[in-house]
Amino acid sequence: MHSLLFVVVHKFLQELQLLFSSQILIWYLIISLAFDSPIPDSVVKIDYTGFEGCHNLTEITFGCNINSIDYNAFNGCNSLSYIDISSLETWCNIEFDNAKSNPLYYGAELYLNNEIVIDLIIPQGIKEIKDCSFTGCKSLKTVKLHDEINSIGSS
Repeated sequence: MHSLLFVVVHKFLQELQLLFSSQILIWYLIISLAFDSPIPDSVVKIDYTGFEGCHNLTEITFGCNINSIDYNAFNGCNSLSYIDISSLETWCNIEFDNAKSNPLYYGAELYLNNEIVIDLIIPQGIKEIKDCSFTGCKSLKTVKLHDEINSIGSS
């Protein structure tokens, strides 16, 4: 799985617009393959265009404390196919600035603790589903809501 470190290195090299020498390319590949770390629980926000243009990013695992993802944070991440979350409650309460701030936007599949989400059952504790929470989610086939849902955001 591509890690946060892979994305940071990728963005760093992209920002510097370096031409890859063979040595830089080798280190880049080693880093991208060697680390398997999710976005840590200490991260509560992903800033504006945080992962924008990371075309090779295919998987991402979110910590349980993300509450805000800014405008176009995942714009251009059209290779994303695997989004793993640890809490539906947290996911439904994330403030997505727009559709491209959601990593599901390009048709990724949603996983909850490494289990694909096909038949989504919203748990009793969730009262609101924020805007863009499931925009583009390829894996969803059915959604079951409970009577205590107060609000469902736009897509």
